[in-house]
Amino acid sequence: MQGKTTAWIDPKDPQERYAIASNANASETLAEMGAKITVDTLLRDKGSKLLRAMPYPGCPGEAGLQTFKGGAAQRNEIFRIAYTQWNGTEVTAVYRRPASANDDPAAVDALTRAVCSGVSGSATLPPARG
Repeated sequence: MQGKTTAWIDPKDPQERYAIASNANASETLAEMGAKITVDTLLRDKGSKLLRAMPYPGCPGEAGLQTFKGGAAQRNEIFRIAYTQWNGTEVTAVYRRPASANDDPAAVDALTRAVCSGVSGSATLPPARG
């Protein structure tokens, strides 16, 4: 995705990574964004598997969430990809972690804040299984 990108790597565990990208002047719907993210991820990360695609739990109808298990090079990795489109700006946030680890609450909170305009309570995601 072109536009502004910010990335973070957990200093305690460099396998935990978070990145957010925004692209102004975009016109895709959530469904179109979701389809593009699925295809791009499966082509880029050879052998990866889509585990779940759903409305984002913290703000259904406003954002989407896809969960992947890594392919050959990332076999033991989970990718959480949250995405939305607000007023012509697409926002995509990606959280990658080892499959053996649980979601980091700070990363889930960052995903939620990136794609939801407002959430009450703690942000939680369904378990990644695969």
